[in-house]
Amino acid sequence: MAEYADARVSLSVFLSACFVQACADLAAMPAGVLYRRFLTWPYEMPTDTER
Repeated sequence: MAEYADARVSLSVFLSACFVQACADLAAMPAGVLYRRFLTWPYEMPTDTER
């Protein structure tokens, strides 16, 4: 994901598309699990100002 190093919004858009596809492919998986896997970790990473 180095191409998104300075583009957190673009990363979020990309991961949102992956999340939608994963929900379709893994219908038996709880959506909350997929949500956490795809959409929460970018916000847990430090930004350049937090390093």
